Amino acid sequence: MSYKIVIHANTDYAHAAELLEIASSATLTHEGAAPGALSVVLVGEEQMHQFNLQFADIDAPTDVLAFSDGSIDPDSKTTCHGDVIICYPIAELQASRGGHSISAELSLLTIHGVLHLLGYDHDTQESQAAMWSGQSAILKDLGCEITAPERM
Repeated sequence: MSYKIVIHANTDYAHAAELLEIASSATLTHEGAAPGALSVVLVGEEQMHQFNLQFADIDAPTDVLAFSDGSIDPDSKTTCHGDVIICYPIAELQASRGGHSISAELSLLTIHGVLHLLGYDHDTQESQAAMWSGQSAILKDLGCEITAPERM
């Protein structure tokens, strides 16, 4: 399948761009997603806090947000999957607390966000089990040192 993945990160986080692209592509491929595009954005805590206030009515920064689109690009006739926003400082903190690398945490958060774009959720035990199973399989395929989130 053909996927266009656009990474947006300021210079402080630009070193993670390739990792995010790999994790996004692996997730789309694993799920057999329709050809299309998505974006992954790395932000700081203040910007994530603002996104949460504006879009999720949460008065705090969180680790990841996903905004599903699903529309069809009129020129390419491919799917606009949506946007994943990851808070780099929170990812660093979670990696430290979990005793694993920031790369593993960013991979997990990217996979988690892309799965949300593809319709996964974790609001019931059944949906969480399906989402965690997908995350674990993709993390394993990528050779990550973690295979599942500790919470959510």
